[in-house]
Amino acid sequence: MYKKVTTSLIVVFIVGIVTLQWKLYSLHALTANLDTVLKGRNALLPVSEVVKDKTKKITYTIKKNDTISDILQSFNFSHDVIHTFIEQSKKVYPLSKIRKDRSLLLTVFDEELTELTYYIDKYNLLNLTKHENTITGNIQKIPYEINQKVFDGTIHTNLFDAAQDAGLNAEVIQDLVDLFQYDIDFKTSLRKNDRFTLLVETLNLKGKESGFGKILAAKFTNSGKDFVAYYFKDPNGHEDYYGPDGVTLRKQFLKSPVRYTRITSAFNVRRFHPILKIRRPHLGIDYGGPTGTPIKAIGNGIVTYVGWKGGSGKFIKIRHSDKYDSSYSHLSRYPAGLHVGSHVQQGQVIGYMGQTGLATGPHLHFAFYVYDQYVNFNSLSFRSAEPVKKEFLSLFIQQRDKLALQLAEVSKLARNETKLSH
Repeated sequence: MYKKVTTSLIVVFIVGIVTLQWKLYSLHALTANLDTVLKGRNALLPVSEVVKDKTKKITYTIKKNDTISDILQSFNFSHDVIHTFIEQSKKVYPLSKIRKDRSLLLTVFDEELTELTYYIDKYNLLNLTKHENTITGNIQKIPYEINQKVFDGTIHTNLFDAAQDAGLNAEVIQDLVDLFQYDIDFKTSLRKNDRFTLLVETLNLKGKESGFGKILAAKFTNSGKDFVAYYFKDPNGHEDYYGPDGVTLRKQFLKSPVRYTRITSAFNVRRFHPILKIRRPHLGIDYGGPTGTPIKAIGNGIVTYVGWKGGSGKFIKIRHSDKYDSSYSHLSRYPAGLHVGSHVQQGQVIGYMGQTGLATGPHLHFAFYVYDQYVNFNSLSFRSAEPVKKEFLSLFIQQRDKLALQLAEVSKLARNETKLSH
């Protein structure tokens, strides 16, 4: 009896071992087959999908005081790679020129930087790509789909609010101000119920709205008077904004050296001085605003004085021609590199508003001279720049009429809506 039980236990033990070995062998075979299948599948996939897990796309928004070296070092790229990318960029667009709030797109493969894209401006980007040990670079147009859209608004409180209510951003608002700055003083002359109608490019990238492009046509009604502008690029590549008659909107001088500020003291030969407490001629125009407000040259010219000038504080004077000069007082600082003899362009920032010299608060004292004599700048009018060339005038008229029709249709709808609301 005992022998039979023992024999049975031995048989069961042997069968168990054989079964376990067979299961382990089957599991091993299955694992080997699965590994072979996966390897074969990956071999058939496109390389981009195979290496997908090793590729990273990093988008970085550039901050104040950032340098390209600091940015790339923060991602732990090697010094040699950083140096090579920076040196190569100098042949196309130096990365030392990166600006605050621009975007930087980095492509990283297996922890190594392989591609760098920097958005230079709204329309252009710098691309640097690494192939093995070679880096190639070029400037590319951003591949937008460009459409057109009309916007219409009425001023109830201020231009900024009216434009935002119409669906426009700050950039287009500034473009609108720049467009009509020679004819409208946006700081002092806007009135309630002034209207604007704009035909603007809309930019779309990969099916998503990406902002606005150029203003193609604009109409601004200020105190009942209409101002109209049309964008035109002639066959020679010259582009500008013109009135209906083909005369450019640009004039010899800007209407004002500052944006979005108020006149705190006008030209007055018998003005009471707030510090000296005496009647003293105020032979210029004071614009109030926060310290640091950019000051622009009203026209092309050469800097004849830059530095401290008694009660005027930090002071700049520009000669525009044998006949005209302009000066800017009480500045807080100057742009780097500005000096006597510097050539400046109309609209170029030449300083920043401050409170230096005899001043009760931050402001700009702006003066204008005709043959070295002070005159009231706001009482003068100036000639326009060059009109459309005669050989392109018919082409301009065709484009003008097409754009004018689009503006007129929207203006008509807006007038009808206004009547219905009443």
